Amino acid sequence: MTKCARCGVSLAPDDDRYELAGETVCEDCYLDRMAVPKVCDPWAVYSAKRTGEGQTGLTERQKRILELLEANGPMPLDDILKALNMDETTFRSDFAVLRHMELAKATKVGDQVCYTLFRSSST
Repeated sequence: MTKCARCGVSLAPDDDRYELAGETVCEDCYLDRMAVPKVCDPWAVYSAKRTGEGQTGLTERQKRILELLEANGPMPLDDILKALNMDETTFRSDFAVLRHMELAKATKVGDQVCYTLFRSSST
């Protein structure tokens, strides 16, 4: 029986399987890799601004990111991950949503990329 090269789940003969960078992966791993939200997506920004949801449509994780940035100002990625006990993939996915809604952004502070609120006076 074939196994997913990423997560190790056994793939039955009738399961969907995909080729990704020369590896056989399950459908979940394929979608995780291919459906990652992109931060710089003008159409997503336009759509997010037109839905009118504001912060009411945010997940608890996204709200925690905003609260952390509001309390601490611009922060480097490692500090955010440590403070929120979050992995980088999860953060980047949540941050893309916040960026599309123009609630958070990345900015250079010196030679370091930091994350901050979109309408922050600190940057």
